[in-house]
Amino acid sequence: MELTKKRVFASSTGAYLNSGNGPTFQPIDIGHPVYIALIDPDRAFWSLIKKERLADAFSDGSFQRNYREKMATMAEEME
Repeated sequence: MELTKKRVFASSTGAYLNSGNGPTFQPIDIGHPVYIALIDPDRAFWSLIKKERLADAFSDGSFQRNYREKMATMAEEME
């Protein structure tokens, strides 16, 4: 029986963070025992996230939903 290869590509709609098509966040250790910074340098955005919740920020959580609601406004301000 021959195995078929399945190709998986990142969504071109920008649906996923850090996939090359959507917003890109850089986690930055700020030396705090509980919080880490998430930075989007393209929009001069930053937020403090509990380290234990970092994975949630990169999935379909409230952080991503709230960010996307304000994304267009932040991009306009950068212009």
